[in-house]
Amino acid sequence: MNAFKAPVNFFPLAANALRILAMDSVEHAGSGHPGMAMGMADVMAVLASQYLKWDPCDTQWPDRDRFVLSAGHGAPLWYAALYMWGVLSLEDLKNYRKHASKTPGHPERGTPLGTEVTTGPLGQGLANALGMALSESLLRKEFTQTLVDHYTYVILGDGCLMEGVAQEAISLAGHWRLHRLIVFWDDNKVTIDGPVDLSGSDDIVQRFKASGWNTLCIDGHDFNAISNAIDIAKKSCQPTLIGCRTHIGYGSPNKMGTCQAHGSPLGYQEAQAVRKALAWPWNEAFFVPEFLLKQWKHFSQKSTTSHKAWQERFSTQDSSMQDRFSKAINGAALSQKAQEQLRAKGIFYAQERPAISTRSASGAVLAQIFPYTRLLAGAADLKDSTCTDPKEWTPYRPFLYYGIREHAMAAIMNGISAHAGFIPCGGTFLAFSDYMRPALRLSALMGIKVIYIMTHDSIGLGEDGPTHQPIEQLISLRAIPNLTVLRPGDSVEVVECWEIALQEKGPVILCLSRQSLPTFSKVYKEENLCKAGAYPLLPATKTPKVNLWASGSEVHLALTIAHELADQHSVSAQVYSVPWMMRWLQRYPEPWKCFPSDLQISIEASSPLGWYQVTGPGGINIGMETFGASGESSVLFKHFGFSSTAIVQKILDTL
Repeated sequence: MNAFKAPVNFFPLAANALRILAMDSVEHAGSGHPGMAMGMADVMAVLASQYLKWDPCDTQWPDRDRFVLSAGHGAPLWYAALYMWGVLSLEDLKNYRKHASKTPGHPERGTPLGTEVTTGPLGQGLANALGMALSESLLRKEFTQTLVDHYTYVILGDGCLMEGVAQEAISLAGHWRLHRLIVFWDDNKVTIDGPVDLSGSDDIVQRFKASGWNTLCIDGHDFNAISNAIDIAKKSCQPTLIGCRTHIGYGSPNKMGTCQAHGSPLGYQEAQAVRKALAWPWNEAFFVPEFLLKQWKHFSQKSTTSHKAWQERFSTQDSSMQDRFSKAINGAALSQKAQEQLRAKGIFYAQERPAISTRSASGAVLAQIFPYTRLLAGAADLKDSTCTDPKEWTPYRPFLYYGIREHAMAAIMNGISAHAGFIPCGGTFLAFSDYMRPALRLSALMGIKVIYIMTHDSIGLGEDGPTHQPIEQLISLRAIPNLTVLRPGDSVEVVECWEIALQEKGPVILCLSRQSLPTFSKVYKEENLCKAGAYPLLPATKTPKVNLWASGSEVHLALTIAHELADQHSVSAQVYSVPWMMRWLQRYPEPWKCFPSDLQISIEASSPLGWYQVTGPGGINIGMETFGASGESSVLFKHFGFSSTAIVQKILDTL
């Protein structure tokens, strides 16, 4: 969308309105961050009123421009713009930072309407925006520029650029030449602790240039310079950084340009001094003159016109194109054909009962269902090790080579999912989930659909040793709210867990083995047993002497133990496979009470924390209490006590 001509005095008034509203929001709340909001108000005034193709009457219009406030602490600036559009009310601004308000301390996806992603942890928004720009590029190839023709804009600060995830994203964006990604850097040279040179002396612009970006440097308070820079950026064949030299707390006579303006209210006296310094004639808090609101909304009507034109273009497409586009954007994950492919694979595995790793089974499932889903696969330089390459590439659904950038991969996948059009799935080793945790947490916080394929899920990976062997990762990931963590025990459970991953609305992690495992499932049922969280594997007895609870590669060990107990010691045992622990605990907060036995035992080659809730007081929890070691997997399992001989003896001693 081209810039619209505004009255000469519009920009100064609009920018100052944003400043005053942001400042007043922080003053009213008694906490918040006025500095960045006041410093970037000029950029926001130009971008939001003149360039952003965004319909306040329909904030989910598929071909809207995406805006990401990566520096999420600047939320009052975004909220002020939403008020100018009419999306928020003055009451909403006055409720800034209050519980259950539409204006939380940092922007949250969908709260308020129009917020694309949750930001606050610095650097995440930039990587999210990369995912959005990538989605736009791929969808444009698939559905043509008639239906997909928009930009992704980002506002970030020095803090974002200090985070490692930002450099990972900068590198990939340049490599992928995402020319519809335009980033505004709030170059105010101040961080919370003081001047930015206390902690950094690198040349930011040269960093971007070296990564293949187009770079521009402007006065961030010069409206013409801002507009010209955006025009130039939109003509570039590279992603663009617009370095905006600004003053934090712009307009504050005593705090402008200092860290004092960053993260606390300016104070009543200083707020009044700001009004005077900006020649803002209205002393009433939260006041914006009606004529200015009308002018701003006049420009938003241009976006509404663009939206209507898009709807007309969409209506002229043939029904097949309309249907494909709607399904892509609305996220139809599990089509009937995909369901049929899953069923066929499940039946095959149950009949053939192969001894294969769950990562290999997952790779075969992915390849079979890929053509019938909107999956967009990738890996952090581990596509063969994680079996994440479906080998069904198209120009608009390529395999994504993220490189050794686990954190950016997760954050980019968040952006892909938030944009709509694809279901991102990406692979790495489970131990390296620690590199991804901030983005993983935001996946769960936003409740967006991302599938993480994490292999080499225990000491069973063997010779690579303790640096690569996950110990504490499973329990720590299970502790994240809204994150589904699945650990299938054989090839049939892999099929069922993939079905869950495609049906769940939020993020899912598939934890998969490197080593081959026997297939213990003898039949594939239409009823997905893994959806229950856990289920018994042996014929029911009245009350077994022992209940064995296990997940993943340890399920087969539990079955071996149960058979030894019955055949050699006349001790009855039941085995429960627990692929989805947290679902099971939601259903049965104290399983040891609901499924009684003389002895409850859990077996998992991971930290035993969490299993105490399953086995209860007096239970035995066999897990990893130390880090692993380098060696053959069979040797390691025996060394760390995961053998039928050792566990059977422990059971007999306890009974």
